[in-house]
Amino acid sequence: MATSATLKPSVFLSLRFGESMHIAELLKRDLERKGASTFLCDIPEGKDIAGAISASLDTCVSFIYVLLTIITLCTVQGVNPR
Repeated sequence: MATSATLKPSVFLSLRFGESMHIAELLKRDLERKGASTFLCDIPEGKDIAGAISASLDTCVSFIYVLLTIITLCTVQGVNPR
């Protein structure tokens, strides 16, 4: 399977790495099952992250910002935040 770095993505997933990576990975998996090439930054440390992001933004058709709050995260994990 090609990685997000080798495909020209139609969907760009933007996220805050520490908070949203797990949800973004699940979303990427589901989008790709539906046939949408998806960019999720998985560029190894020391590589040209800025270049990869720029190239992916240039080719994407859709941009999704994955934003989680503690309420959303608790709901997804089945925890009552109160």
